[in-house]
Amino acid sequence: MRRTPAVAGTFYPADPEELLRTIQHLFNSTSPSPRSDLVAVISPHAGYPYAGRPQAVAIGSLPKETELVILLGPSHYFPLRHLAVDLREEWRTPLGDVEIDQEWGRALLEGSEDFVEGAEYHDPEHSLEVLVPWLQVHLSEFQIVPILVGALERNAFRRAGESLAQRLLQESRPWVLVTSSDLYHGYSYEEGREMDQKTLEVILQRDMSTLLEDHHRGTIMACGIHPIALLLATLETLGIQQGEVLEYTNSLDVLGTRVGYFVGYAAVGFFRHGA
Repeated sequence: MRRTPAVAGTFYPADPEELLRTIQHLFNSTSPSPRSDLVAVISPHAGYPYAGRPQAVAIGSLPKETELVILLGPSHYFPLRHLAVDLREEWRTPLGDVEIDQEWGRALLEGSEDFVEGAEYHDPEHSLEVLVPWLQVHLSEFQIVPILVGALERNAFRRAGESLAQRLLQESRPWVLVTSSDLYHGYSYEEGREMDQKTLEVILQRDMSTLLEDHHRGTIMACGIHPIALLLATLETLGIQQGEVLEYTNSLDVLGTRVGYFVGYAAVGFFRHGA
């Protein structure tokens, strides 16, 4: 079975040639350098005209030899209370098909009660789909494991992070974690910039509890707060301590105005040399 695109033609071009030109132009204009020590990135998932630069930097920083990409994203359409893994054979984009590592996904289901099979939750979702064409252009041969992350209890995030990390530690192929999230949503340019800075500071502290507490209090904002929480729990088990903001922008800066709806976009990387 194969997942077909849900947002081709809206979030990114549906025409293969136009899509390839768009991605290559953004890669060329940002000139990201693949980092051999990179183990995880956070990338925005908005449409390419708005979030294309940080998407290019995030995915362009992945090691070129990467063979396995674990995709963590939020669900915009279903109020999930678990981690939904797509176990179909492939995901299709206008650039072709990408194989899902079904064996890896099934091992997650067998190893933790927090992971469930849930292809249907992925069908309308854009948070992971928009990142796959970037991977197709940047990488050669690779497989994906798409996971939508719901609102878990704090201990469940830790448990799932430990399970995911243990699977990664057993993996012989080069792998990366790619987490999908936009930042502030609202109508204040000043508040958006300030809150995005605070959110990124908290993410770089790598403290899952602080992240969730501050989000609950409303002092930080990210639509992918739950996949970020799972990422931080996983990095803690892996012993990864070094992170940095690779690129930041927002929808109003892209439009060249300070009036209107503000959405923040950042690329954040985490690196093995911090272990």
